[in-house]
Amino acid sequence: MAHKPDSSAANDETKMRVDLFLYRTRFFKSRSAAADAVSSGLRLSRDDNVRRVDKASTSVQVGDVLSITKNNQVITLTIKQLPDRRGPATEAQSCYAISDD
Repeated sequence: MAHKPDSSAANDETKMRVDLFLYRTRFFKSRSAAADAVSSGLRLSRDDNVRRVDKASTSVQVGDVLSITKNNQVITLTIKQLPDRRGPATEAQSCYAISDD
């Protein structure tokens, strides 16, 4: 018997936890390191609304702009797609675009 995805599962594919996104796109070596970075604060911009995020469970989606601090540098990136897995670096880099600010 084939499994049919329900509508809530399809909805989950359009959003992802911010810590999982940062881990899968290889900004951090572990998901817990990504969660720690989020708890110290980052900026999330969506639809001209900028807010500070400090919870790893916050959802991100395509089009969101994240500003994260790593190694005393601020990195601003736009989410182009949500990764299905933590794959090779080239696959991860295709999921975001870094701003030249």
